[in-house]
Amino acid sequence: MAVNYGQVAIVPKGVWNAETQYKVNNLVEYDGSSYVAKVQPPAGTLPTDTSYWQVSAAGTKKATADSLGTVMPDGTTTEISEDGKLSAKTAQQNALGVVKGSDDVTVGEDGKLSVNTAFEQATEIANIIAGEAIKSVLGKVSKAIATTMSLDENALLKNMISGIDVNSSDKVPSSAYIHTLVERIGMGTDLDGEFANLTAGLNSVNNNLSNYWSLYAGTEIPANADMHDYKTPGNYYHPQSATVKSLLNCPMDRAFQLKVVAPIGNSSGGYIIQEYIAYDGSSVVKVHYDSDQKKWINPVVYATKDDLGNFLVASGTKASVYKNDVDITSLKLYAGHTYLVLGNTSVDDSVSLISSRIVGPTSDYGIVSALGQVRTTGSNGGGCMTASIISLTKDFTITLCGYGYDNSTYNYIGNLIAIQLK
Repeated sequence: MAVNYGQVAIVPKGVWNAETQYKVNNLVEYDGSSYVAKVQPPAGTLPTDTSYWQVSAAGTKKATADSLGTVMPDGTTTEISEDGKLSAKTAQQNALGVVKGSDDVTVGEDGKLSVNTAFEQATEIANIIAGEAIKSVLGKVSKAIATTMSLDENALLKNMISGIDVNSSDKVPSSAYIHTLVERIGMGTDLDGEFANLTAGLNSVNNNLSNYWSLYAGTEIPANADMHDYKTPGNYYHPQSATVKSLLNCPMDRAFQLKVVAPIGNSSGGYIIQEYIAYDGSSVVKVHYDSDQKKWINPVVYATKDDLGNFLVASGTKASVYKNDVDITSLKLYAGHTYLVLGNTSVDDSVSLISSRIVGPTSDYGIVSALGQVRTTGSNGGGCMTASIISLTKDFTITLCGYGYDNSTYNYIGNLIAIQLK
């Protein structure tokens, strides 16, 4: 009867592979050394883990920045001769290699190259010679700059530069350029466009600021003026509230600023819009002149908070009724007024749907423009809104309703607000 004693001999397995499951006595190669498994290692266990592997034959490691080891010449900057000697190649113009410092290029203790910029200024001005040393070139350049900047040593240059505006061919071009610039600012060469020079252009703009939108000032409107005469685009104002009533066809009752604009770019008086702004910001009115009909259109008055009437509010809480409407709260509105009515509903539990609906009057009571019933998924803190515009000829009490979509116990919470528009 044969007995299996397992693997008892060393079995070479080649280069170590992280995906291979090795057994006891398996021999692998890793990083230049060989290792034998003494205990079956889990797959992926590095041979350097002495818990499972032991060194069979240690090889030479690759050199790193922090440890000694074997290096391989790159063949570009270093090479090995036939006798096994390692040597460095000398750098060429078009080839890498080792360089050596010189008088112009120095090598520091850290091996870094630097250009030697130390020089002595030349004793006299001289031409630079091709191929001469950097320090010699710098010395000649320094002498040339010093000579140029020293006006006492360069009387010719000093004489060529003028400190005053003189149009002279004997001076450097900068003086002629300055002369031309002065002419363009105040006199002389025409600028592009309708202006002779920059000064004339600025004066024209300044004199015509009234034709542009202004934050203040403009032309004062005298007492007893007819506002229908103001068709020329521009900025106008009437500073006295006490005399506003003397103005004909004026939609304001206090001091104001007036902007007259031509919305289609026609400055001849057609399709003109007048915009009146009260001095205290209490009202804004726009008036339109229709040149086709030759008449002024009724003013458009922008509503302000003072134009809004009373605010009527109501709120309530009612238990939902499955498959039925529930009246949450109500609010009485009064005849002779128009209201913007807003209704909001929410629930105190999470349900599939909730609704919000304002029950308004029939046509016998006035006119209703309603958003209708609004539905949404309901949850704690959520809700939905609906709105209506209602004009009444008789008093009427509106109601805010919800609908019980879910057969569960929860409460509707409702709020109504009616804003009197007129």
